[in-house]
Amino acid sequence: MNRNAAYRVKTDGFHGDLFCPVRDAYPGKALICFSGSDGRLELTRMLAAVFQAHGLTVLALAYVMEEGTARSVLPCPHRHVGGGGKAAA
Repeated sequence: MNRNAAYRVKTDGFHGDLFCPVRDAYPGKALICFSGSDGRLELTRMLAAVFQAHGLTVLALAYVMEEGTARSVLPCPHRHVGGGGKAAA
Protein backbone atom coordinates (compact mmCIF):
# COMPACT_ATOMS: atom_id res chain seq x y z
CA MET A 1 0.00 0.00 0.00
CA ASN A 2 2.41 2.71 1.31
CA ARG A 3 0.36 5.74 0.29
CA ASN A 4 1.19 8.22 3.02
CA ALA A 5 -0.94 11.36 3.03
CA ALA A 6 -0.98 14.75 4.73
CA TYR A 7 -4.22 16.35 5.91
CA ARG A 8 -4.71 19.99 6.86
CA VAL A 9 -7.51 21.84 8.66
CA LYS A 10 -8.13 24.26 5.80
CA THR A 11 -8.84 21.54 3.26
CA ASP A 12 -9.65 18.44 5.35
CA GLY A 13 -10.99 19.68 8.68
CA PHE A 14 -8.08 18.32 10.76
CA HIS A 15 -4.26 18.39 10.86
CA GLY A 16 -2.45 15.08 10.60
CA ASP A 17 -0.29 12.69 8.62
CA LEU A 18 -1.39 9.20 7.63
CA PHE A 19 1.31 6.53 7.64
CA CYS A 20 0.39 3.47 5.55
CA PRO A 21 2.60 0.37 5.70
CA VAL A 22 3.90 -1.44 2.63
CA ARG A 23 2.28 -4.63 3.94
CA ASP A 24 -0.77 -4.09 6.13
CA ALA A 25 -0.50 -6.61 8.95
CA TYR A 26 -3.79 -5.44 10.47
CA PRO A 27 -6.27 -4.85 7.62
CA GLY A 28 -9.20 -2.63 8.51
CA LYS A 29 -7.50 -1.31 11.65
CA ALA A 30 -5.69 1.96 12.34
CA LEU A 31 -3.98 3.56 15.32
CA ILE A 32 -4.33 7.28 16.05
CA CYS A 33 -1.34 8.92 17.76
CA PHE A 34 -2.01 12.37 19.25
CA SER A 35 0.51 15.13 19.71
CA GLY A 36 1.19 16.24 23.26
CA SER A 37 0.02 19.40 24.95
CA ASP A 38 3.06 21.24 23.60
CA GLY A 39 1.62 20.74 20.12
CA ARG A 40 4.82 19.34 18.63
CA LEU A 41 4.01 16.76 15.98
CA GLU A 42 7.61 15.57 15.39
CA LEU A 43 7.62 12.96 18.16
CA THR A 44 4.14 11.80 17.14
CA ARG A 45 5.35 11.32 13.55
CA MET A 46 8.38 9.36 14.77
CA LEU A 47 6.15 7.08 16.83
CA ALA A 48 3.78 6.62 13.88
CA ALA A 49 6.71 5.60 11.67
CA VAL A 50 7.70 2.89 14.19
CA PHE A 51 4.21 1.40 14.14
CA GLN A 52 4.09 1.74 10.34
CA ALA A 53 7.32 -0.28 10.09
CA HIS A 54 5.52 -3.07 11.98
CA GLY A 55 2.65 -3.19 9.49
CA LEU A 56 0.09 -0.91 11.15
CA THR A 57 -1.71 2.03 9.53
CA VAL A 58 -1.24 5.08 11.77
CA LEU A 59 -2.65 8.61 11.81
CA ALA A 60 -0.37 11.15 13.54
CA LEU A 61 -2.89 13.76 14.63
CA ALA A 62 -2.30 17.28 15.95
CA TYR A 63 -5.03 19.07 17.84
CA VAL A 64 -3.13 22.15 19.05
CA MET A 65 -0.33 24.47 17.92
CA GLU A 66 -0.49 23.62 14.19
CA GLU A 67 -1.94 25.73 11.39
CA GLY A 68 -5.71 25.92 11.76
CA THR A 69 -5.82 24.32 15.22
CA ALA A 70 -6.20 25.82 18.69
CA ARG A 71 -3.23 27.72 20.13
CA SER A 72 -3.48 25.92 23.49
CA VAL A 73 -5.00 22.78 24.96
CA LEU A 74 -7.85 24.64 26.65
CA PRO A 75 -10.27 25.28 25.08
CA CYS A 76 -9.68 22.69 22.36
CA PRO A 77 -12.31 22.17 19.64
CA HIS A 78 -12.86 18.43 19.31
CA ARG A 79 -14.20 18.67 15.76
CA HIS A 80 -10.59 18.35 14.51
CA VAL A 81 -10.17 15.05 16.34
CA GLY A 82 -13.38 13.58 14.92
CA GLY A 83 -12.40 14.41 11.34
CA GLY A 84 -9.14 12.54 11.77
CA GLY A 85 -10.89 9.35 12.83
CA LYS A 86 -13.06 9.39 9.73
CA ALA A 87 -10.06 9.71 7.40
CA ALA A 88 -8.22 6.81 9.01
CA ALA A 89 -11.17 4.48 8.44
